[in-house]
Amino acid sequence: MNIQEIEKATGLPRANIRYYEKEGLLNPERGKNRYRKYSEEDRDTLLKILLLRNLGVSLAEIRELQEGKVKLPDVMGLRRRQAEKEAQGLRNVQEICAEIYSLRTSYEELNAAEYLEEWKEKMSSYAGQDCLSGERHPWYRFFARGIDLALYGVVWSALLTFYLRWYPMGGRYDLGAEVGAQIWSAVIGMVLCLFLEPLFLACLGTTPGKWIFGIRLTKEGGGSLTYREGFDRTWEVLSRGMGFQIPIYGWVKEWDHYEDYQENGFVEWDREISYTFRSKKLWQCLILYIVTGFLCGLSSMMMGRQAALPKNRGDLTIAEFAENYNGFKEYYDNHYLTWNETDAGLDSRGRWVSVYRMLGWTSNVGRKEVRYLNSEGDMLPIMTYQTAGDGSLEVIKAEAVWNSEKGEGIFNLLDIPGPIIAAFMGAQKEVTAWNGNLERILDFGRTYKVGETVSLTIGDVTAEIRIEAEEVEGGIVWPDSKETNYHWTLTMTKERRK
Repeated sequence: MNIQEIEKATGLPRANIRYYEKEGLLNPERGKNRYRKYSEEDRDTLLKILLLRNLGVSLAEIRELQEGKVKLPDVMGLRRRQAEKEAQGLRNVQEICAEIYSLRTSYEELNAAEYLEEWKEKMSSYAGQDCLSGERHPWYRFFARGIDLALYGVVWSALLTFYLRWYPMGGRYDLGAEVGAQIWSAVIGMVLCLFLEPLFLACLGTTPGKWIFGIRLTKEGGGSLTYREGFDRTWEVLSRGMGFQIPIYGWVKEWDHYEDYQENGFVEWDREISYTFRSKKLWQCLILYIVTGFLCGLSSMMMGRQAALPKNRGDLTIAEFAENYNGFKEYYDNHYLTWNETDAGLDSRGRWVSVYRMLGWTSNVGRKEVRYLNSEGDMLPIMTYQTAGDGSLEVIKAEAVWNSEKGEGIFNLLDIPGPIIAAFMGAQKEVTAWNGNLERILDFGRTYKVGETVSLTIGDVTAEIRIEAEEVEGGIVWPDSKETNYHWTLTMTKERRK
C-alpha cells in the first residue's frame, strides 16, 4: 500500500504515520525509488497504536510492548487503575481496558479493528496529539516560496532602477522591451534564489519567506544543511519542481510534484530533511502572503519613484546638468534593453552629440555634434548656458528656429522639452519622490500655447516656454508650404538666494 491507501485503511493522517515512523514504532519497506510500501502487518501495527493511544497508553509503553519488555495485560491493568481516577469523561476508556484485561489478550492477539469499530464514538483521541514535527505542509511552503521570489524581485528592482536606470512606465512603451524585462526578471530572480537560499539555509536554517511562515529546515539527524546541500536542494526545486518558471511547462511540473507529494508524502529534494512549523492556520498564511506581496510591490514602486529623481541635486554645473538629462533619457526610454541604438545626448560641455547605447551602457566618446534627435528628423534646440563665478548654472536657454521651406525637419513639443526642464528644475530640494512636483515638471514640458508664454516656478527656478508657429498638430510642429520661420524657446532661470 502507498501512503494514501494506508491513510484510508487506518484513518490516520500521514502526519501521525510519519511521526510513528520517526519514533521507531513503524518500519515500512522502501522500494527502489525510496517510496514507502506498507504491508498488512504495518496496517495492523498502526491500528494497534491507534487503539492504545486512544486508551491513553504512552508511546514509550507501546515501544516496550513491541520490544516485549512488558505484557499487554499489565499495561491495561495500569491504564485501568489510572482511568479510575479520571473524570467521568474517561469512563469509556476504563470499560475497554477492563474488557481487554479480563480476556487476558496478548499484544499479538489484540484485535484492534474490532474495538475501534465498537467504541468509535466513545473514545477520546490521544492519537490526535501525535504529529511529526517535520511534516511538509505543501501550501505553507508554496506561499513561503512565493514570498522569497518576491523579495529577490525587490533586490532585482533595486538593481534595475538605481544601476541600470530603467523605468517600465516611461514615456516610450515597447512591448518587446516589456516582455524582455519580465524574462530577465524571472531569470535573475531564480539566479539570486539559487545562490542566496543555500546561504540562508546554511546560516539560519530558514529563508525570509520561510521565517515569516515559521518554517525551519534541518537534517533528519539534526543540524543545519551545508551550503552545498542547500544549493543542490534549491537547484532541484527550481529545475524539477518549478521547471525554471517556464510558462505552462513550469505549471505542469509544479502540479506533478504536488500530486507526487500527495501520493507519497515527500518529494525527491526533501529526502533526509526535517521540517518544523510554528502553528499557523492556512488563512493566516494567506493573509501573510498577500500583505508581504503588497509590501514588496510597494517597495519596488518606492524605489522606482526615488530613482526617477535627478542624480545631481542643488546647484548644478553644466556637466552635472548634462548628466541629469542623460539620466532621464536612460530612465524613461528603457535603454537598458537596447542592443544597439544611436540617438542624441549632452556631453560634459552641454552640446548635443551622437550617443551610442547598448544594454544600459552609454558612450559619447568621440561622437560628433548633431542637430537631430534621431533619423526621423526630430530637431534639437540650440543650448546656451550662463554660469556664476563658481561655475554653477544660473540661466539655461534652449531655442529652436527653423524655416519649413528648407525642409529642416519637425519639432516635437511633447518629448523634447520635458527631460531638459526636469534635469535642471528637478534638482531643487522642493522636488521629492512623493510631492508630485516631478510630475508637474514633466507635464509642463508638454505644455504649449501658440503665440503665448507659459511658465512654471518651483523652488528657485522659473521656466518659460514660448512657441511661434503656423501649424501645430498633436504636439508636433509640421513644415508647410509657406516660407515661415518657426520659433520655440525655453528659458530657465535660477534665482540666487542671498
